Amino acid sequence: MKKTTIALIAILSAACPIFAQSKATLGIYGVKALPALEQKLKAEGTISTLDRVRQSMDANFIDAMASTRKFDVVARSDWESVLREQDFGQSGSVDQASAARLGKALGAKFILETTITDFQDYVETANFPSLGKTAQKRILRFGAVAKLYDSSTGKLAESANITVDGSDVAEIASYSVRNGNLNDELVAKIAKAMAKKIAARISDVAFPPKVISLIGNQIIINRGDGTGISVGDKYKIMATGERMVDPDTGEDLGFAEADVGVAEITEVLPKFSKGVLSENFGVEKGHIARKIAPASPSGGRADGDSGGER
Repeated sequence: MKKTTIALIAILSAACPIFAQSKATLGIYGVKALPALEQKLKAEGTISTLDRVRQSMDANFIDAMASTRKFDVVARSDWESVLREQDFGQSGSVDQASAARLGKALGAKFILETTITDFQDYVETANFPSLGKTAQKRILRFGAVAKLYDSSTGKLAESANITVDGSDVAEIASYSVRNGNLNDELVAKIAKAMAKKIAARISDVAFPPKVISLIGNQIIINRGDGTGISVGDKYKIMATGERMVDPDTGEDLGFAEADVGVAEITEVLPKFSKGVLSENFGVEKGHIARKIAPASPSGGRADGDSGGER
């Protein structure tokens, strides 16, 4: 019965993502922070650390997005001249109307805006009077919201909450914990970790990973080193069907999808990755691969992303 359903879906529509299948131009808007967060850090005397992280993210975004091999990235220097001409201050935000206007001026298909929503770096101290000892634990948390606009329509294509914490920066244990001030090397590491997470998420939305080869139960996915894929990752393989439209609002809801298999990544190469199918109900070349996020201890998504797949 399931194979019959898959066959019908395949007839309805060939597998394809939400966006056009070509290398698109991406304009990266300057990283900003919530005003309330800036005020809080100014009061704590740590606003300079946030500024360093923000500047480092600007630099890391270009490399992270280019590494996905899915976008031509518009450099920050190009942005600044356009912003001046468009009378669009760096303190402003991108919205649907401005995304279309700026995208047209830059020749960019997509506009990416990132807002830092949470930044915590401090030390907790526990005292043990009976032992005459104290213990210190460093707390690091860095959260941001990334918004991807399709400048051809001005519509918000995706919004994702991304979090980086100490587990994303293994070297944190080797740094002094006398205070909450991060040194330049650690600032660069957490900024790079955040940029890579956002780049992986955005590229997966604009250009979902696909099966590009199938031999027996071995598959090859068009994601390689530096794109957030790792040995041991599990993916659901999806066949896509007809486009869905909300009958009440006319909103485009994307394509219908049906599970046709599960694969585990066994080898990551520079331009693609190999995997083995543990389930196969009609997997074919061109089918979409959706990463299965591991469950967090609280039962939610481990990556801190509250949004669903588009």
